[in-house]
Order: sequence, then structure tokens, then C-alpha cells
Amino acid sequence: MYKKYLKFLPLFISVLLFLSFGIYNISKFETTDEHFWKYDRIEKYINAIKEHNVKKTRINDKPGVTVALTSGVGMLFGPSPNEHIDIAGENTHTYYDEKRGKDVKMYDMFHTDITSKFNYALRLPILLFNALLIIPLIFFLTYQITKNYFITGSLVLLVGLSPTLIGISRIINPDSLLWGTSAVAILSFIALTYTQKKYLIFITGLATGAALLSKYTANLLFLLYPLFFFLYAVFNDKATPIKKLITTYSKNLILITLTSFVTFALFLPAVFNKPSHFLYGTLYSPPFEPIVNIFLKITNLQKFIFITEADYRTIPMLLVSLAIFTTLTIILPSLAIILLRKYPIFVSILFKIGIGVMVLLFTFSLLNAWTHGSIIQLNDLKETSRVGDEMLFPQFSNNALPIFFAKALLVQSQNLIFSLTPLNFVLIFFLWILTLFNKLKNKKYEPIIYCLTIFPFIFFIGGLFADIFVNIRYGIMLYVPYIFLSALGLHELLSRVNKTKQQLYYIFAFTIIIIIQIFSLWLIKPHYFTYLNFFLPKEYSVTDTWGYGNYEAAEYLNQLPNAQNIVIWSDHRGICQFFIGKCIISNEIPTDHTDVSYLVYTRRGVLTQPIKFVGTIENNLINIDPHNPQFIKKNTVHEIHINNRPSNFIKIIKVEK
Repeated sequence: MYKKYLKFLPLFISVLLFLSFGIYNISKFETTDEHFWKYDRIEKYINAIKEHNVKKTRINDKPGVTVALTSGVGMLFGPSPNEHIDIAGENTHTYYDEKRGKDVKMYDMFHTDITSKFNYALRLPILLFNALLIIPLIFFLTYQITKNYFITGSLVLLVGLSPTLIGISRIINPDSLLWGTSAVAILSFIALTYTQKKYLIFITGLATGAALLSKYTANLLFLLYPLFFFLYAVFNDKATPIKKLITTYSKNLILITLTSFVTFALFLPAVFNKPSHFLYGTLYSPPFEPIVNIFLKITNLQKFIFITEADYRTIPMLLVSLAIFTTLTIILPSLAIILLRKYPIFVSILFKIGIGVMVLLFTFSLLNAWTHGSIIQLNDLKETSRVGDEMLFPQFSNNALPIFFAKALLVQSQNLIFSLTPLNFVLIFFLWILTLFNKLKNKKYEPIIYCLTIFPFIFFIGGLFADIFVNIRYGIMLYVPYIFLSALGLHELLSRVNKTKQQLYYIFAFTIIIIIQIFSLWLIKPHYFTYLNFFLPKEYSVTDTWGYGNYEAAEYLNQLPNAQNIVIWSDHRGICQFFIGKCIISNEIPTDHTDVSYLVYTRRGVLTQPIKFVGTIENNLINIDPHNPQFIKKNTVHEIHINNRPSNFIKIIKVEK
């Protein structure tokens, strides 16, 4: 009897460790953009539901409804945003701004004694949702696909002990729920394709709808579904007549789409007040918008649909978008199967080229990192790739077009590659090599390997066209698919050992996964979301601090004498929630009205948020250049290196009067 329950031991360990690491210091940080949700959007959604005001349920274009639904539970029991903000203190310290012609607050102030309670109440529900619902669903669905408890167990351990996934699950942001809901949707669709169990249609539709309610990026699932169906039809199901295959897929996809769209509309009832909100979240969302716009331009239909450049007629746009959506999800994959099902070798070669490109991206990323950025520079990667709001890559704009495009792809892939744990990295690479050389023992998984491997191309190339740098948050949907690949790689590896000792090897493999992943997590706790593997030398960082380190910086300042009366300036609002003194966020420091004792710089802020002292009264502050490297070096009194990377820093600089 006990052997039956041992199969679920990896799931239990995964959930337990996910919660243990996730809850550690969960209230003692503040990441970028969280304040939008904490002090406005979540409460706005809750109030809209209470007041039956459907118009106000659209709280953001993401749309982030799942954040409001989960964190909103915590808001019902924890302190309110108004309790946390020290409104009376802020109103006490104001000055007349001549440029704006009105009184403005001088400081951002908070009741720091309830900061931890406030953060804990909002973050814990997200962590619990991912630990107690998403991870068990991943376990269940993976087993439906593989019927193999080793693959299922290794996958769920790698997911539950992923620094990136634990890190994002502690943040109040749509991506914290997107990774899990999209993973369930993908796995459920794959399981449906393999098993044709009808209840999986409902799970896929609900999960897709939840992903759409998290972030419009989830619409990319509707490109992944037909791709996997095509690959499955070519490689795994050669017996079923094409007509029956296409009919079954079409029915399933229509039901999935309807379920997801109904789910989207029910929890975002603002779409009934303004149908264009529905279009923006689904058929005309940012992933599909360029495709629809190109079609409208080619057919010269723009003048009949667009009222202005930013406004369109909803019904005509709905019909056009639906036609394009149907073409992409049903008609094109059906035609591809009719034309290519008899030529699996051709399809295999085509997708092996895709795997080859990923192998090259991984390989050249390592070579570039180990040769000190000889191909592309690594530090300040995002900033050096942009000119204003556009991703123009001026650092290699003079290269020939093929080389330029290859380097641009390399830039886009850096966050994914270096935020995978070394174990994931090696196992995925091993799986790709086996696939390229036709050495796979489990051909059943070939469609999964091809489909999930090239999934990042949608993000990388889409990011290039949309002028978006694919950082860890933008690419969060990629992590579970790539962890699935690593679990398949481990299975391929152990399927080559002596079968009489296989069970022993499985136990050993699970133990190694737990030890290695715990070691990775322990080294960077609690800054999990900034995790970068050791393949990237410590001198480089391809991600931001995401606001980590502000708590530690505030703790340093809070220990100073008379800290309550100290005034600081910071380029990141997060420190203000933990600092017991007064905090300035504005880019201009009004020296006529206040004095500043310390400046708090982050790597990102130094690059993007210049400050200056302004005033009419002569004082020492007016003569200080706060960006002078010598001034910064001389006056830095405390420095924090996130993930032990000096390029990802927070510096506290004392301003000498």
C-alpha cells in the first residue's frame, strides 16, 4: 500500500519546499510596479464587484484580473492601502511648486510598522494558489501525458524548486499567475491530444481563460495549440483518417476557445459595457494585433474599420479578427497536415533546424559570456539595445543583416538561458543533441520536444517587432515548458542504464535534483527572482534588481541616529515602505524646502532616472553633481550586491553638507 503513496512523494516535497522558500521574508521587499496593484488596481476591482459597477472591472490593459481575485482575498483580511500610506504625514510636508502652480507633497511616507502585514496579506494568496493548485495540476496533467511517474516526479520537483518560479510567485503582478495558468493550459492541451479525454477540454479552456485574465501574452497559446496538433498528427497519429483528425481537433479547439472567452468575460464584465475590451484581451490583443493590421493594410480595409488611428469599429474588427484567428488556429494547421503528413522527414528536418538554432543560441551565449562579451556586450544589455522606446541595437547596427538578426536573437535569449538552473540547462542541451542525431528512445515525445523547443522564438521574434526586451517576466510562460524538456532529458538519460538498477537510479536522480536545486535557492534567498546561473560570470548581470535590496538598504538607514528625521532620495519607491524617515522620489530635489542626507541608487536608476538639485537659495547641495563617479565612489557608505553580482547593486551615498 505504501508504494502507491510513494509515487506522490515528489509532489509533496515540491509543494513543501516551494512554500518553505517562498514564504521566507515574503513581506520584506518591494519589486517594480507592485505599487500599481497594491494601492489602486486590486482595491478598484474589489470595489467594482461590490458596487456591481461592471465598467470599472477593467483595472488594467494586462488585464491582471487574476491578481485582483487572489491578492484581493488577502486585502479582505489585511490592512487597507489607505492605512499603509501615511497620508497625514505627507499632507503635513508640502510646498508650492511654481511649475505646476499648486501645492505638492514633498515626501512619500508610510506607516512602516504595518508594511510587513500589508505585503504578507497580498502576497501569500498568490504563493498558496501556485503551490496548492498549480503544482498539483502540473503533476496530474504530466502523468496523463506520460503515464510515467519518474518524468512526472522530476518535472514537479524542478518546477517546485525553480528559483525563477518561486521568485515570481512572491510578487503582486500578472506574471505571478500567468506562468502557472499557462502551464496548466499547455499541459492540459497536450494531454487532451494524447488521450482525447473530454474533461481535459474543460480544464484547458478554464486554464486558458485564467491565463487571458492574467495577461494578454496568453493569447500566444492559440498559436501553440495548432502547432502541437500539427506535430502530433505528423509524428504520432498516422492511422486516424485526416478528416476525422481535423474534425476532432476543430471541435476541441472551438470548445476550448469558447470556454476561455466565456471565462474571460465573466470575470471581466467590463467587456459587456465596452466590447472593445474583449477584443483587446483576445482576438485583437497585442500578439494578434500586428497580424490583423497587416491584413487590413494589404486589403485596404483600414478605412472602413478604423475611425481614428487609435479607435476602431468593434463589430467589423471582431469579424475580421475572428476570421484571421480561425485561419491561424484551424485552417492553416489543417492544410499543413493535408500537405505534409506524408512527409514526416521533411517536417523533422525543418524543426531540427529550429532546435539547431536554439543549440547555437545556448552555445554562443556561453562563449560570449566566457570571452567577456566578445559577440554582444552583457552589462546594461537592455539599455544599450534601445534608442528611446525602440529596440534598434545600435551596438551592432552596422553588421550585415543576417549577423544583425542573429545577434538580436542572442540578446533576446539571454534572460531565459542564464536564468535556467545548471541542471535544467545541461539536461535540455542533452535532449536536443539526442533529438538532432535521432537517438531518442521515446519517440512518443518528439512532438512535445519540437513544439516546446521553438516556443521561445514566438517571444524573441515578437519582441523584436514589438520593441520589447524579453526579460524574465515577459518570458515567464517559457519556464515550465523548458523544465518539461529537462525532465524528458533526464528520463532519456536514465532509460539508458541497466533496467534492473533503474529504480535505484531514479531515487538517486530525485535526491540529486533536490540537493542541487535547494543549493541554488539557498545561495540567493530571498532574492530568488534575480537568479542567474554560474555559467554567467559574476561580473555580469542581464537582469535588474527588480527592487530587491531596498529592505536591506532601509534597515541600514533605520539604524542610524535620529533616523526618523533623516531625508533620503531614492530612484526606487520600494525603500520608502521600510524606511522610518522621509523619502523623496521626484527627479528634482527642491533644496529650498528640504535637506537631503542620503541618496539611494540602484543600477537601473543610475541609467534611467537622472536627478538634480533645484532651488534659489545658495547651499552646498546646488553645487553637487549627483552623477559624478568620483562623488559616488567617495561618498558611498553602504553597498548591496544582489545575487553577489557587483553590477546589480544598491548604493547608499552620504551627502556632505
